[in-house]
Amino acid sequence: MFPHILCAIFFSTMYTASSLELQPGMPNVCADQEMSMLGGRQPCVQAFTRMVKVWKQGCNRGSWCMGYERRTAYYTMYRQVYNMNLHTVYKCCPGWTQKGEEMGCLHRVCGANTCFNGGQCAETGDQICHCPLGFKGTRCQYDVNECEVDEGGCEGYCCNTIGSYYCKCPEGSRLGPDGKACHDVNECDELNGGCQQTCANTPGSYHCECSEGFRMHADGRTCIAVNSCSVLNGGCEHKCVDMGNNHYKCECRKNYQLKRDGRHCELRDPCEERNGGCAQLCLSEGSRVHCSCRPGFTLAGDGRNCEDIDECSSGHAKCSHGCVNMLGSFSCVCHPGFELGADGKQCYRIEMEIVNSCEKNNGGCSHHCEHTTNGPLCSCNHGYRLDQDRKTCVDSDECDSGESCCSHFCRNYPGGYECSCRAGHRLNPDGCGCDDIDECLTETSGCEHYCVNTLGTYECFCRQGFRLDQDQHSCISLYGRDLDEEEEEEEEEDEQLEVHRLPDLLFRKAPQLLQYTAALHSRYATDDDDDDDDGSDGGDREEELDIQRERRGELRLESNIVCLDGSFGDDCSVSCEDCVNGVCSENRDRCECSPGWTGIICNGTCPQGTYGQACNSLCRCQNGGSCDPVTGKCLCPPGVQGLLCEDGLYTHVTVDNQALNNFFLVMP
Repeated sequence: MFPHILCAIFFSTMYTASSLELQPGMPNVCADQEMSMLGGRQPCVQAFTRMVKVWKQGCNRGSWCMGYERRTAYYTMYRQVYNMNLHTVYKCCPGWTQKGEEMGCLHRVCGANTCFNGGQCAETGDQICHCPLGFKGTRCQYDVNECEVDEGGCEGYCCNTIGSYYCKCPEGSRLGPDGKACHDVNECDELNGGCQQTCANTPGSYHCECSEGFRMHADGRTCIAVNSCSVLNGGCEHKCVDMGNNHYKCECRKNYQLKRDGRHCELRDPCEERNGGCAQLCLSEGSRVHCSCRPGFTLAGDGRNCEDIDECSSGHAKCSHGCVNMLGSFSCVCHPGFELGADGKQCYRIEMEIVNSCEKNNGGCSHHCEHTTNGPLCSCNHGYRLDQDRKTCVDSDECDSGESCCSHFCRNYPGGYECSCRAGHRLNPDGCGCDDIDECLTETSGCEHYCVNTLGTYECFCRQGFRLDQDQHSCISLYGRDLDEEEEEEEEEDEQLEVHRLPDLLFRKAPQLLQYTAALHSRYATDDDDDDDDGSDGGDREEELDIQRERRGELRLESNIVCLDGSFGDDCSVSCEDCVNGVCSENRDRCECSPGWTGIICNGTCPQGTYGQACNSLCRCQNGGSCDPVTGKCLCPPGVQGLLCEDGLYTHVTVDNQALNNFFLVMP
């Protein structure tokens, strides 16, 4: 059954008016818009259809029978519907009221909140409020734009504000004392307007000018000499040299040099250049040089060098006991049992008790102390040296000074040093030299066929008919199948031979690198082929050569580095104690990093886009998300969510204006 609804709407206006309504044109009557509600009854007719049992005549053999007929019933219902209506009404203007049956609003009403912006209630006149300067309107609700009339009296610009206005002058001028007139600003009064030479003021602006012989730079402020040397000698005191392209430089006459200003000249001091050729002291008089010597020296015959004076031989020392000449001086010494006096020349007998200077605090020495007549004499243990105070012992870095005997590496420690070797070498019993480790003899190489030891490492290679596998240790057959028993017996015999006696091997640049090729002879080619009489063997031989080339393999070698004593790394300088974010492997030959970490000692995080154990998992985060290097969990940027940052949070709201306009309130 499908109901059918037919509706009709009837409205009636529901508002009342006063007994005497205000009309337009009456005194102090203003129009206003009001919202009224319209109500009406809406009939709705609904039809219902159903099947009804009935008796029918004319059935089989003319008898009655039961049948069905469609019957439709109609029902009428009413509901109340309201709609909003906007209409014009007339009321008293603000500040006025109507009394009784008066034709209009004739009585003034003014309260505390009637006037705005500081207005006062008016007792008489047509206006309700007396407005202050700058405002207008019946209630002083409007601003007066003073700039509408003659720019407010401003010479420049007039700027209106709420309740007032102010004047503004254009750039290059300033406002006068009256607040309206504009006076020109002389930009040249302040720092010459930024001009290098002349500043010319103009009304509202200024410009720079250059003197004769100069031109203005592109910046409008700097002046460039047109021909530098032609104007006042370029400002140079002596010579002006024109360099071309509006450049010049100043030079001085002989025996003169330029001052720091690059223009003026001063007399050159000959003693400033290589000390005037004097060995010690140089004194200049004009352009002439006089050499002299320090005390203890005398001027040599060349007038420039200085020679030492032997005060002991010449008798000028006047030492009472002995005299020792020194460069530029001398020193007096006394016989045993005497000491030198305060004048440094006389000797006096020593009459005092001998005290061991090393008894107290070891004489101030760090290690060893030996008593002498001149006081304690300090010395240090092996591997240490005396510091500048001649008492403290500091470590001597034999590795840095080159005193060590190490062949490869040297590690200094307090009081000594220790030698170590590169990978593939072991320390000699003498503690200094490094001997190569023969990995082939120690059976640590893992080579399936042959092993050749080289300096610091070893290399694997295979017998004829084989090549190295990807692991660079195992050998695989070039034929793709097992060799005959006869070939296997030959290979067993070849294993007993020395490396350099193997067939078809070519060694180059040994022992650094072993390179060779193994030419595989075809099992089907015989010497009889060369004696074949017919000329048809050319094509067969080419095919046979192609087969041989396909079966021929070039053997590759691998270089390995073997670290000893639990060390590992490229230079065997890392041990298990260096593992940062991980644990040492079972064989103690590498660091097993925790998830999210990588590197030889597990000190680096996974590269961007990877995570997990050994950084082997790829990040699947979308929309700019980044994954946690340990768990791989996606960290989404703002505005994005989801397990893989696949969902954005962009929301779009559409407002149907037509639906809003057709809105109405339906009452049940």
